[in-house]
Amino acid sequence: MSGQPNIAAVVLAGGASSRMGRPKALLEWEGETLLDRHIALYSKVCRKVVCVLGYEAERVAQGLKRGDEALLVVN
Repeated sequence: MSGQPNIAAVVLAGGASSRMGRPKALLEWEGETLLDRHIALYSKVCRKVVCVLGYEAERVAQGLKRGDEALLVVN
């Protein structure tokens, strides 16, 4: 058993971001996407990170560098 508690993080990243014109999950911040940053942060304290994708799910999944570190599901 790892040193992480037996909890999971669920990151909701399925919105259309219609006012922004592109998925918020793919916004760059300090050299990485917003969703990659969330995956990295939650992975430090959670055993599993689940990212729920929706609108443009394939585009979001392909834009991630840390996608293999989380369970990506589509709503």
